[in-house]
Amino acid sequence: MRHRTGDFDLFVGKQKVNWGVGDVSVLDAINPRNMEEFVAREDEFAKLPVLMVRGVYLLDNGSMEFIYQPFYEPTNMPLFGSDWAMINNEAVGAYRGEIDVDAVFLQGAKPGIEAFPEANAVNGALAGRWNTSGDSFDYQVQIVNGWELFPLFEFNPDFVRYLEAQPEGARRTLESLSPQEALAYAPLYESRPIRQTMVGGGMSGFLGDWTLRAEAASIHPQELYTTDFKLTEHTIATGSFGLDRFLPWSLYANVTYLAAWISGYPDEGLFLVDPYNHFVVGLLRGGYFDDLLTPELRVVYNIGRGDSMVNPRIPIRLADAVQLTLGAYLLSGEAETIFGQFSDNGFGYAQLRYAY
Repeated sequence: MRHRTGDFDLFVGKQKVNWGVGDVSVLDAINPRNMEEFVAREDEFAKLPVLMVRGVYLLDNGSMEFIYQPFYEPTNMPLFGSDWAMINNEAVGAYRGEIDVDAVFLQGAKPGIEAFPEANAVNGALAGRWNTSGDSFDYQVQIVNGWELFPLFEFNPDFVRYLEAQPEGARRTLESLSPQEALAYAPLYESRPIRQTMVGGGMSGFLGDWTLRAEAASIHPQELYTTDFKLTEHTIATGSFGLDRFLPWSLYANVTYLAAWISGYPDEGLFLVDPYNHFVVGLLRGGYFDDLLTPELRVVYNIGRGDSMVNPRIPIRLADAVQLTLGAYLLSGEAETIFGQFSDNGFGYAQLRYAY
């Protein structure tokens, strides 16, 4: 539903909102993600629409935007029992135990409890953004106070004490855990998102033939694991810097550097997360024969751990309402890395789409 009064627009209903100054943005923290296939999903399906009330007030050189989300909706991310599950044999077994995650956690009983915030007005998420345009650059500042999109789970304290008491240590014991040991402490965990605040801003503009984009944000609190599987709160400082340019031969190029620094985190890193995490994302896109053929190549490279994802795709417009897309997702890296844990899941695909 949309209602307009003068310079004010009001939108009510399920919506997707894009905040930030680029295709890859550290400020885009409104909608939960659809990660049923991790990152192997087209951009238009990567976000989940959620119920919100959104108001936009137009200013002379910009706008003010306000969002209220009355209900919490988590990111759609499988924990167990899927080739794309975040707790899987590759990630856990990377510490060199031979745990069978599905055998341990899927024995007919739910392994844990999901405790989401109660649906009421007090528990709603709030966000606000101000943006303005200058001669060459656009600027924006935002604040988001809501629930974490990727809630971690807190292990059963009795289970943690059991792991710590074993002579081989907590991590080694978890690697060789038997189904009987796991079920003895069921439920093993409770997933309870915490409320956190993001404050950040960004700018974009032209420098000659280049488009420049930069963002920075602070997130607090963010829960992360310790070596003994307990959760502690940290502050994350994150930012991005990107450049876009149109090239000869009908090509468009985009490169973005993203970084996140976690205060007080162990230097050796834990569970796929390091104290300093940085990535490069590159995009090369072409348009030929009046955009009947628009091939593109997207690459994500984890600088700290050396893993990567490569996503070539070739959309072919067969008719005004018909498009054929050929593509692939290729993931590589060591087992204890974000992309490497799914290195066996690479696939190619053909998609036929009809718009009506």
